[in-house]
Amino acid sequence: MDVKTRIMIDKITEYVRKEYKIIGPISDIEGIVVSMGGIIVEKTAIDDLSDIWIRKSGKESFEIFLPPVQISWTIERRNFMIAHELGHLFLHMGFRINDDKWNNQMKGFYRNNDAETNYQANEFAKAFLMPEEEYGEIYCNTEKIVGTQIHLDLPSVGATENIILASCLGEGTTVITNAAREPEIEDMIKYLNKMGAKINGAGTDKVEIIGVKRLAEVSYNIMPDRIEAGSFLCFAAATKGNIILEDVNATHITPIINKLEEAECKIEINKNKIK
Repeated sequence: MDVKTRIMIDKITEYVRKEYKIIGPISDIEGIVVSMGGIIVEKTAIDDLSDIWIRKSGKESFEIFLPPVQISWTIERRNFMIAHELGHLFLHMGFRINDDKWNNQMKGFYRNNDAETNYQANEFAKAFLMPEEEYGEIYCNTEKIVGTQIHLDLPSVGATENIILASCLGEGTTVITNAAREPEIEDMIKYLNKMGAKINGAGTDKVEIIGVKRLAEVSYNIMPDRIEAGSFLCFAAATKGNIILEDVNATHITPIINKLEEAECKIEINKNKIK
């Protein structure tokens, strides 16, 4: 896709989302179609599954025709089909890139079925339905966060941290099961609780977060970096050198200390100092 077309699709997507106050991922695309003056028509006859199309039904209204629902269809696939047809509509709706305005009369609209237009409609559907993703970052928006039960298939550190952070100012109670138990998560919970959060279960695989209205400003000393501490000890061992680490927590790197001692390294631990 050339740059000009990519810019056009991005501008159309941005305009439609702003015009209809759409934030974040779309789950109810049929409601959006209705708010735009459109109608979704379910075909009664079993037509070719590729025969999905859209047409004008008035000066500022339109109809999207879908084949009979198939058992194998997911909600995501159906939503994508509808968004694809909307893409055809918007791509031929008289959108003017220079002044970002619509020709709401849909003059000259037709369902162009060539490969390039279908590709552009697919790109619109992806951008329209999904959260914006740029340069490795995903931006998600919502009106409010509501407490729920979340089970992690894997005890991911990043997932656990982000769920905790998102739930602190949410409504109700969120419970994470199979949560990660790394020292950094326990330390973050201590920090948030000092700010006024209500989080239970630090250091366990079940964390409960009770949403609060606000968090206060506090001063907090974060835990020492256990990865750096372990790395420095290994550097000293590899070079047969001597090193003194201060302000460290030996309990956070017990497995590394044990292995270094097995390798006949001499290690002395005194409170928050390792030699």
